[in-house]
Amino acid sequence: MPDFHIFQFHEGEEIVFGPARRADETPLGVNREDSPGEVTHTEMRKVAITNQRIVVEKPGSCITIPNKDVLLVSIKEVGKADENLGSFTIMHAQSRNGQKARLEIPGVPYEKLPLLRTTFPNAKIDDQKGLVGRILRWLG
Repeated sequence: MPDFHIFQFHEGEEIVFGPARRADETPLGVNREDSPGEVTHTEMRKVAITNQRIVVEKPGSCITIPNKDVLLVSIKEVGKADENLGSFTIMHAQSRNGQKARLEIPGVPYEKLPLLRTTFPNAKIDDQKGLVGRILRWLG
């Protein structure tokens, strides 16, 4: 299994999508006269979707959302779906209680779209196209 530090797999649980790793960089405000320049804080995120839940792990914290509680999954088209040449990125998931998880799992082939639907049986799969999709992507 991938090297999650906090997350523990249940018996029979396996990764279906991911894991995806991402470094989030945040600028920090430091007021120093002797060494002016930009200071940043980098935090690694690891995200995966298992056959039971969504996992978002950051240093010192781990968020999990049961798949049955997910009501909306947003994907972003990367290539042409009708030719099975393209892929999509799993962008976000939103749970029944309004909790939203940024996933950003790239490179999922369109042939796995039925698997995504069965992984989240109660969810609407929303493709972020058009003006609404651009606004949602811009807002992150």
